[in-house]
Amino acid sequence: MKNQIALVGILMLFTGFLNAQNTFSISGTISNATHQKLEAIVISLLLTSDNSLVKTALSEPDGSFQIGNLSGNNYTLIIEDPAYKLYKSEPIIISKSNIQLPEIKLIPLEKTSFRKLSSRKRSRL
Repeated sequence: MKNQIALVGILMLFTGFLNAQNTFSISGTISNATHQKLEAIVISLLLTSDNSLVKTALSEPDGSFQIGNLSGNNYTLIIEDPAYKLYKSEPIIISKSNIQLPEIKLIPLEKTSFRKLSSRKRSRL
């Protein structure tokens, strides 16, 4: 009986280990055009198939981020901040290993200037 309990315990540990081996992560660094690392940038991970939200994260003070505990699938990364243009990745395919993305450079939004409207009189016909 003790052997059976020990065997069940070992099988449960082994099954947990196998499940842990089937999870992956996506990590990377976010910066601006001058390579300044950007903190507290919102990162959303979507399933590519239906654009459903999987997870969100914020970049760290050094611009890094990591989204873990992912199953093998196709994902799209969305990075957004009010001061920068929306970033949308190409599909990221996770099947066998963790993904380390190259540095992601966000493009600042153009500052909008409003011209003073002239009040020119129109001539009557």
